[in-house]
Amino acid sequence: MSAQPTDLYESYEGFLKAAVREYYARGWKNNKANFIALLFASGQSLRMLGDTVKDTQALKKAAIGAVSVVALRYLLKMFVGGPLGLLLSAAAVASLVAYLARNRGEVQAKTERYKDLIAEHRSKYEEVQAGWRDGKFGENERNLMVDGMLKRFLDEVDAR
Repeated sequence: MSAQPTDLYESYEGFLKAAVREYYARGWKNNKANFIALLFASGQSLRMLGDTVKDTQALKKAAIGAVSVVALRYLLKMFVGGPLGLLLSAAAVASLVAYLARNRGEVQAKTERYKDLIAEHRSKYEEVQAGWRDGKFGENERNLMVDGMLKRFLDEVDAR
């Protein structure tokens, strides 16, 4: 399930996995809200959960909190698996979960902004892939464009 370096150039899912890994490698501890929001925006929509839990407000908040923790663990395993996943200690996971519990509102707001950013970059990524498939440029040029797009994407994550 982990993205190989070439997956970055083969699919948008691979691009997003590479983005999460790169953000992790850059020092996710410096901005936990961005990292958690990027995980959620790239892997799962919590809005669907809110639509399915229709009972009391307290039950809804408890369910969102519980599912957020489970989703965070799953997304960390999916995006930061492999060698990087081994580096992510139980203490780091606990730190992220505790941060999420304390700052759920901030993380949810950033998640929505990142979903928009992901949608914007999806269309740009698909344009590059279409140009490569149509023979407008070679594989090396495509790879350079995708590398540049990844850098811009990560810069925009920090800016939002």
